Amino acid sequence: MAADVIPEWPKVNGTILHVGAGECLEWETYLGTPAEQIVLVEPDPELAQALRERASTQPRVQVIEAALAHQEGGATLHQYSLQGQSTLHPLPVQPLRWPGLKATSQVEVKALALNELLQSLALGNDKMHWLLLDVPGELLQALEALAGHTPAQPVEYLTLVTSPLSLEAEYDWPMLRKAIEKAGYRLEEITGQGDERVYHTRADALWKDSRRKSAELNSAQQRIEALTAELAELRNAGKQADEDKRHEWQIQLSHLQKRNQQLEQENQQLITTQDKLEKEYERLGEQLRKLEELIDAS
Repeated sequence: MAADVIPEWPKVNGTILHVGAGECLEWETYLGTPAEQIVLVEPDPELAQALRERASTQPRVQVIEAALAHQEGGATLHQYSLQGQSTLHPLPVQPLRWPGLKATSQVEVKALALNELLQSLALGNDKMHWLLLDVPGELLQALEALAGHTPAQPVEYLTLVTSPLSLEAEYDWPMLRKAIEKAGYRLEEITGQGDERVYHTRADALWKDSRRKSAELNSAQQRIEALTAELAELRNAGKQADEDKRHEWQIQLSHLQKRNQQLEQENQQLITTQDKLEKEYERLGEQLRKLEELIDAS
């Protein structure tokens, strides 16, 4: 699904985590990477068992039988007549492109929250990791969980899949784009066919740098305010500070003010870069529109 659009796929040397793995059509591609571990998460009991049987001779592959949900516990999996299609959210309206789609059964399954799953895998910062999310109905919540995850941007690559069972909001590109950016990722490519959309994204170094510089800027401003308040208090109290101490404070204040100016300049550079990214997003949006036109015409 992703090997043809991700040039650094052979560098994925940490963990490949595929949530909603299904039949795992990417099996051979995963095995061809130097990934230390390949974790396949699948809620459907029959599909999970099939994956376990395939993984029995592959020590790098781990299969977890569970669904992704906003919190851990139990959940009801709604299965449909389309092979391998299931969701925790029953469809309120039948998709127009699937007139014969019918609910076939309900299965009680184990549910895992994304943050807890990521923490259990102990992803190392010195490795390149990949997360693939094929979780109809849970995609936006998963992105929200990533946005609040500590540390930020736990994986380098993030692939998102929308399918016939996805909620309408998950097809809303502006909403999805906002959630992707909030989590700290940048869209690089859109692929897919039929009702499936595959969004390939990568950790946005600009976002991370901006977040770090914002924290530095806030810290510098707080320190300046604290030193200014101390000096004002000394003056108001009529006290004479030791000349060496006063000189030290003035030097600190000068350094902080210079750093504050530097951070403001860097922030302006980030804004300029962000404008360039906005133009790139417009190009990708046009690509998505053309893709939808082709799908509608098919």
